[in-house]
Amino acid sequence: INPLNATYHCRFVVFLEWIDKAAIGMQQGEVSAEDKKKLGIPEIALQNTLKTGLEVYSTPEVVNSETGHVACKILYQALMQMELDMRLFPFDTQRLNLVLGLRARRDRDRAVFCNFCHVDGQIRLDEWKILGSFAHADRPDGRARVQFGVIIGRAYMYYVTNVLATLLAIASSSFAGYYLQAQPPFDRLRFGVAVLFAQTTFRLSIDNKLPKVAYATAFDQFAMFCQLLVLVILLGNVAVVMIGEQWFGFGGPIMGETVDNVFSYV
Repeated sequence: INPLNATYHCRFVVFLEWIDKAAIGMQQGEVSAEDKKKLGIPEIALQNTLKTGLEVYSTPEVVNSETGHVACKILYQALMQMELDMRLFPFDTQRLNLVLGLRARRDRDRAVFCNFCHVDGQIRLDEWKILGSFAHADRPDGRARVQFGVIIGRAYMYYVTNVLATLLAIASSSFAGYYLQAQPPFDRLRFGVAVLFAQTTFRLSIDNKLPKVAYATAFDQFAMFCQLLVLVILLGNVAVVMIGEQWFGFGGPIMGETVDNVFSYV
């Protein structure tokens, strides 16, 4: 998976089964080259690929000569396009969708059904884990197709422990400033500016590890809330100083202390 290019490489096998009248009476097992020409083998195509690197077709086999049950398998290896939705980052899930359709004119009267979608349990992805699979068939333009694939979820514990928890700890540390005396104000203001600087520096240091999208993600909203929290506390301390020292001719130490208590409770 390449999230930067919104692409992924995949390798999968399609097991294709159908009923063919021409196969009735044929010998069970692999079909000979002469008998293969008599079969109406469905022509399926991978429709949503950027680049198909490999297509390997097996020799069709007659499963049941009385009913004309025929089967074959096709190995695909392709580069696919992802439709990324990062709004819930880092708790987002993505669908790796594959679309196979019947494109030949002689297959217009055929339908496609997906009996199962098996995912190899040994597949390991760097930043993702496989949550499940899906499959469904439809006919959007009168031609049968089947959509199948896997649903993946981001391994979010790295971001929770190393990013979200750190941002929350920095923002929460700004409340420690209320243990400092409001007068004289310089210690508390100096502490608030230091917390704001630490939060901004940390936010910039992790910027290259975050997805570059045109909309706000859940992480962006959380980071903005932490930033606003520190700014509001810092502005509240400035307001307490202005009132306590009567910058505009009103207030006083008692009123400043009252406003400070209100800010701390809020």
